[in-house]
Amino acid sequence: MLIGLGILVTVGIFVLDCSIPLGVANGALYMIPVLIGLWIPNKRYIHVVAVSGGLLIIARYFLSPLGGDYWMVVTNRGLSLVIVWISAAVCLLQKKTQEKLDR
Repeated sequence: MLIGLGILVTVGIFVLDCSIPLGVANGALYMIPVLIGLWIPNKRYIHVVAVSGGLLIIARYFLSPLGGDYWMVVTNRGLSLVIVWISAAVCLLQKKTQEKLDR
């Protein structure tokens, strides 16, 4: 059920991301499905949504019409990627710590 929620949230974020101009750093919203991974026992989910979120952030750059200042668009896309991957790293570290505490 939570995996379905994560997929639904990811698709919703992509639709939102496509409807907002490129200069806005809304790609950072892809960290939400990554954070949902804290409640899913399988660590693989975090990897999958982090990679797919990153690919969607990059794809949005290429699928959108030209517009906005190039430096702003690239900076915002880069920041979004960093935010998603830092969120994934923190979630994975938390899961690893929780596994140690459970043992």
